[in-house]
Amino acid sequence: MRLPVADFSKMDASIRTLASIYEHRKVSPRGQAELLWYQYYTQHMQKIREAWERGEFILSMFDACPAEIPYAMDLPWYGTVVYGPGAVAVGAKIEEATLDSARQVGLMLETCSGWRMTVGMMMRGWYPRPGAVVSGNPTCDTCAKCWPLMAYLANVPSFFIDVPFPAGNERNISYVATELAELIEWLENVSGKKMDWDRLRETVELGRQMVELNREIQEILKARPSPIVPRMTTQSYWFNWIYSGTPEGVHFLTALRDEVKEKAVRGASGLPPVKGEAPVKERFRVISIPPVPQIRGKTLDWLWREYGVSIVVSTFMLWPDVEMDPDKPLESIARKYLNNPLIRQYFNPCESPYGTVTATVQAARDYEANGVMIWGNPSCDATSGFVKIMRDRLAETGVPSVVFDHDPADPTYTSEDALKERMEEFVDLLESREWEG
Repeated sequence: MRLPVADFSKMDASIRTLASIYEHRKVSPRGQAELLWYQYYTQHMQKIREAWERGEFILSMFDACPAEIPYAMDLPWYGTVVYGPGAVAVGAKIEEATLDSARQVGLMLETCSGWRMTVGMMMRGWYPRPGAVVSGNPTCDTCAKCWPLMAYLANVPSFFIDVPFPAGNERNISYVATELAELIEWLENVSGKKMDWDRLRETVELGRQMVELNREIQEILKARPSPIVPRMTTQSYWFNWIYSGTPEGVHFLTALRDEVKEKAVRGASGLPPVKGEAPVKERFRVISIPPVPQIRGKTLDWLWREYGVSIVVSTFMLWPDVEMDPDKPLESIARKYLNNPLIRQYFNPCESPYGTVTATVQAARDYEANGVMIWGNPSCDATSGFVKIMRDRLAETGVPSVVFDHDPADPTYTSEDALKERMEEFVDLLESREWEG
């Protein structure tokens, strides 16, 4: 299939949107971390744009694949879902057009819109044509299956990181380390660039610091009231990936750690009060189970300001202790890859020691949560399968939950009004339990 000539206009529109949000945040700051998030996200997009225009080799990687490797090889890269539906499609308001293009090759509602938009953007010429595609199997079935289609459409080689099940044991970590060695050799051949092993060791050390900062942050977030801006519970996860093992990643997480720590000491909430209004009192503490739609950040702000419901933590923020040694770079990166919260929770049985149900039930205790929000994407095999078990186990511990029928990138799937109505029903439930207690 022949792809159209590259069209930079949509990416440029998205970059302008991100840059304008950054400028707005500079004037009306809600915290240094959020400001850095928009600054670095914009820079990431600009670098891809510049490499695309120069005709450089660009690597496309699927969810959670180790970013340390392209950084150490000085390879421009982008994450498929983060770049496409997470930034360009939403920023340029082209969701419907990209979904329509995806339908032309048979990708319907049964496929997550994240991947439908990715393919649709490529078919429209709005996606940087990659020089190669890298994927893996430990996130979702659609992720594992869409990479051959992307490689086929772009007519480029692809590499699949085979991750054995389960994702946590030492034997499998050693196996994935050999997979990463093969990936590096393959990338050297297809890109013409060589691995800088000293730089790779630097990324491991920076990645180790990022894991430690994440663990500090998740401990601080147990404070009352919640000291984090609601949408940052989701945004921080994606930042952890696109800037994994970089000085920017350490800078951002250090700022976020310092920010939530300072607010926790003062007893302040993550969102500052609206000018001229009294501070909002935290009434209910809620845990969020991703994927939260990036387009709903203002809705989470509304939930706090209107009803005092704070998003205390996302399960994707719950990093375990990861042993990382710069002198063992591939083993360390493999260990971090398999302990990434998304992979650790979704690639293991949901009620196993690493699974998402186990992690959520424990988090509800640790964070003294009044409830749990489950963002139930019907087209996501990785999440929809555990919803019933999750709700049953939470109910056994006395923690109510709500499931939002939504799509992570398609704003037409569930309206803003419908989502708010569902949230208000959940608030009613929390209030009734408060009165009963």
